Amino acid sequence: MTKSEIKSKKEVVYTASKRNHILEFFSVIGLLLFSPILQVFLGPVLFGYFFYYHWITRTLACIYIVSLILDKKGFHDREIKGVKNFFGRTLMPYVRSYFSSKLVKTVDLDPSKSYLFAVHPHGVICLSYHINVLENPHFYDLYKGLKTTTCTLPANFYIPIWKEMIQAIGFISSNVESILNCIRPGVALSIVVGGAKEYNYMEKGTLDLVLRDRKGFIKVAIKSGASLVPVINFGENEIYIRGESSEFMKKIFRIFRASAPSFSGRFGTIMPFQHELVTVIGSPVHTIKTAEPTQEMIDDIHQQYLQGLRDLYDAYKDQYFTYRIKDMEFV
Repeated sequence: MTKSEIKSKKEVVYTASKRNHILEFFSVIGLLLFSPILQVFLGPVLFGYFFYYHWITRTLACIYIVSLILDKKGFHDREIKGVKNFFGRTLMPYVRSYFSSKLVKTVDLDPSKSYLFAVHPHGVICLSYHINVLENPHFYDLYKGLKTTTCTLPANFYIPIWKEMIQAIGFISSNVESILNCIRPGVALSIVVGGAKEYNYMEKGTLDLVLRDRKGFIKVAIKSGASLVPVINFGENEIYIRGESSEFMKKIFRIFRASAPSFSGRFGTIMPFQHELVTVIGSPVHTIKTAEPTQEMIDDIHQQYLQGLRDLYDAYKDQYFTYRIKDMEFV
């Protein structure tokens, strides 16, 4: 498919309007306070305070811990629509303005079908997709009838307080059971395919995607009959500088089966650099629902997906990735 063919398919671009710079700055700080960057530490600290504060709060804390361990249903969709709408219409407009963000729709998506949005790249916390899609009311104007939700590591659902926060905005566990339970007509379930491993390839001006041997998401799509939709976040690798984590942090994160990110932004802090974030949603790669897909079927859809992602990249790289030092690569 040529660049002009992709761009002629009902392309719609939503561009964030500019707002007060001071409010933009503090809105980003507010977002970071509710992000995994801090909450994986602040949640347990706050919980520990309640645990030692009084015998009543200590009792409640123990009950909460037991429910945290036993609540397997909590891995599934428990979105509280009002919470997502509140953040999407109050805090997020200023965050999108800070990044001069854009959401690009390339084709219409039939709301009577189910979709698996494969998101690239991971970056530090995949902030682009979070602000441009998950908590952007304008996404629902562009894709009427679709509901969005996303996957995260199962370990996140064992972290006090943080679990409730991510559930409220629609996160589910990335285990296969939760994904298959969530995929249904009218739902666009997103998964950041490269995962935390992709963080290790994060460099400014590059787009190295851990995708060559990643086929689990392909198998899930075929088993559920969901259409695969490539999503590229241009600018995600530009908002932080990757560093080297200490051995202590690596050991801590190894417990949660995750990478230990070390990074810095403006002034050497976690405040991200101000860079345009553009999320481009591509054309779906359709699958036929098969309970037990063969390796040949998986490989075939995988190749179709890689080609679709490459076509999407080629169509928009000269518009939104002009600062690249090399082209996208699959690793």
